[in-house]
Amino acid sequence: MNSGESERFKYAFHWIIRSARRNQGGSTNNENRKRQRKEYKQLCNETDYEIRDGKRYVIPYVYKHETHCKQRWFGKAILDVYAKEFGAYSREYYEDAIKKGRIRVNGKCVDCAYMLKNGDTITHSVHRHEPPVPYYPIKVIGETDDMFAINKPSSIPVHACGSYRYNTVEMIIRKELHLDSFFFIHRLDRVTSGVLLLARKKEMAAALSEELQRGGCHKVYLAVVAGNLRVGSETPAENVEVVNGKAIKVTRNIAVVSQKEGIMQCSATEGKPACTYVFPLHYSASQNCTLVECLPMTGRTHQIRLHLKYLSHPIDDDFNYNEAIHVPKREFKQWTESGEDEDDSGLTESELAIKHCRWCRMTEEERLDDLFKDEQLKYTSIHLHALSYTV
Repeated sequence: MNSGESERFKYAFHWIIRSARRNQGGSTNNENRKRQRKEYKQLCNETDYEIRDGKRYVIPYVYKHETHCKQRWFGKAILDVYAKEFGAYSREYYEDAIKKGRIRVNGKCVDCAYMLKNGDTITHSVHRHEPPVPYYPIKVIGETDDMFAINKPSSIPVHACGSYRYNTVEMIIRKELHLDSFFFIHRLDRVTSGVLLLARKKEMAAALSEELQRGGCHKVYLAVVAGNLRVGSETPAENVEVVNGKAIKVTRNIAVVSQKEGIMQCSATEGKPACTYVFPLHYSASQNCTLVECLPMTGRTHQIRLHLKYLSHPIDDDFNYNEAIHVPKREFKQWTESGEDEDDSGLTESELAIKHCRWCRMTEEERLDDLFKDEQLKYTSIHLHALSYTV
């Protein structure tokens, strides 16, 4: 970003920062900040990245899942609870993990029939292999004393979720930009690229986030949609109108279909109100797709993607909402023991997790398709880009 652009960035956020300062309250807890920074430093030192073949790989590391016994588990066998509540592995895997000491209660080995009780803390040590992501350096594109903006690459989630812990925007910033005090003001989907705003203090992030939710920010996205989308072309009449002969206004609620899978839908009555203005910019006959500018007036999950689908012109490569794209469902091969009766006595939880890691076996045999979903390896981005945020 050149000096002129930097000045425009500072000016654009002058009002929102000033307003956030007025709403900012409370004192800074220095001890908590020091403790958090120490924890983040330890976290950053757990593992590292390898860049090869244009992708960012996380060196596998041991991670200990910690779960406090829930009330509905009281009086139930630990094996039954894990087999029912945690579907990532088979019952056979959990049985072996309990027997081999990779799953423990209050730091001690138990048998599969152990009855869980109030106050129990259950740990599950695993050797984590994260999905690789395309390698794009994360760069700061503008900053003020209170906040900064980065250009988020697609394919990378903002926060830790599912299989991603180190291949996240948060951890890449900590490890490669060496920043330890920042807070996200908003989020972008894993498959979306573009401007992402961060504050330097927690109180400022909360205040700025509230300002965004109040509509105090003009957001512009670019997308490429399937087909020739024109103002006045055949579109659903309900909740769709043409504005000034230039834009298509969509007002359609967004409702949750599957919280687990992260799938939403447009709805006439369910969900939360949402509004998006769509400006067709250019149609490519050779590609049969249209570049559009989208101005979301609200900030619902997958709002732009769903409103474009509602217009019968979904984002051209949106594997969730473009029905023309077929993502085959694959059955993952279940974990099986090697059948060898080996002596594991004297091994630590970390050593046990590495020794019995199914992912290590698959990696050695170059079976990455058995390790990760297609959405993690092949369908990693869509043509949706957060272009700008302006007050």
